[in-house]
Amino acid sequence: MMYLMIAPFISAYIWNTERYILALRFFIIGMSANLFFGIIEAFGVKIIDTHGQGPLGLINFHIYSSMLISMSLLLLLYDFFYKRIISSLSVRSVMFLGFLWQIFATQGRTGQGLLLLLAPLVIFLNIKKYRYIYPTLAIIIVGITISLSSKAINMWYTAYSQFNSIISGGYHYSDIGLRYLFAKSGFIMFVTHPFSGVGIGQFRKTFFDLIADHKIPEVPQYVHGFVGPTSSYIAFFSEFGSLGVISILLLIYASYKKIICVKDKNIRNFGLLFFLWFFIGSFSDTIIWREVIVVPFLIFISATNVNAGYNENN
Repeated sequence: MMYLMIAPFISAYIWNTERYILALRFFIIGMSANLFFGIIEAFGVKIIDTHGQGPLGLINFHIYSSMLISMSLLLLLYDFFYKRIISSLSVRSVMFLGFLWQIFATQGRTGQGLLLLLAPLVIFLNIKKYRYIYPTLAIIIVGITISLSSKAINMWYTAYSQFNSIISGGYHYSDIGLRYLFAKSGFIMFVTHPFSGVGIGQFRKTFFDLIADHKIPEVPQYVHGFVGPTSSYIAFFSEFGSLGVISILLLIYASYKKIICVKDKNIRNFGLLFFLWFFIGSFSDTIIWREVIVVPFLIFISATNVNAGYNENN
């Protein structure tokens, strides 16, 4: 509903390159304020209860926090070539290092993974010569950064071990194991209700029905409050069935088609970056309908509305 309320105003607004860059700048400044609170939390001052997820700032869930931080890092990385979002190299560098510390000091594997995937693309889009060397270099640098963070490396190793256990032995109770179980449940719901799904908001009820019918294993009592689709795609095909699959495919197609039609190369690249960030990130949580993602999503929409005929010298 919030997207339907705000998106028309974004679409009707007369966008140009300068206004779009200003929106990106405000986004990074806002995330810098969140970084400030994260630094305070790292020194032991409790701003919000992060439940041991690290210095998240004011965003109290590691998936959303790390995703937003990763987008800030990707925009700043792009701006090392573009030099228009944050004009000062020193300020840009300090912000970049601050966000890099914050993202690897939290439990946000989603944002860390997005950064690792998309940072080489940012460099690839901006480097004319030796463009196949620089993405490799970017991966190595990010890999070194992860290795320097004991918390991050332990999280990734744990995730790898849990995933390996699922491949070899099937479901077991763990973070990755629960995600596997929720995904499996979603597929069962889709198979049993292929046309219109189990209904909006009915994933949780149907999940416990599947447990009662012994189609999936029982989960611990304290997990019951967290039961739900752990991916936007699982939510769509389990709760909406084939209609959900068609709608999300149309959304992806329409978004990509709009982005590639933008004439300004840099705005098109920003739009492509947001596009990949949003739809890859949707694998990790139901972010499509989370209010914390509404701002970057609307910036993404705005890229398709930048007036191609705007003269940047005016």
